Amino acid sequence: MGAHGADEDQSAVRQVVKRLNLAWQHGHFQDLTDCFHPRCTISIPWSGLRCEGRERCVQSYVDFTAAADITRYAESEPIVDVIGDTAVAVFEWDMEWTVTSGPQRETGFDVWVFTREAGKWCAVWRTQVSRSPAAT
Repeated sequence: MGAHGADEDQSAVRQVVKRLNLAWQHGHFQDLTDCFHPRCTISIPWSGLRCEGRERCVQSYVDFTAAADITRYAESEPIVDVIGDTAVAVFEWDMEWTVTSGPQRETGFDVWVFTREAGKWCAVWRTQVSRSPAAT
């Protein structure tokens, strides 16, 4: 594939990342479902979270947004690498939210792995790395 095709693939993956992030922030969970592969896995070792399968992955976002009031969220433009039908997207984020125990703030970055099936990019794996101590 030529450089132009690679640029198009990177742009397409960035659009999926944008759609994922807008979906959870605005409660559009069907959009998450559409972006996740049926066997998607979210594994965040520092928090103990591990979700396997599309439904459980979506539910993790439903649960978080039900428990937290997001007061601020910012993210960087994703850096995307594409090789064939596999892509990795990495971006930084900074978030503030309130839960029953009080206000929280955390910074870090996400690492997403995507696959292209039938011409469509979908998420197959995600992890998150915290730059600040986990909120307690």
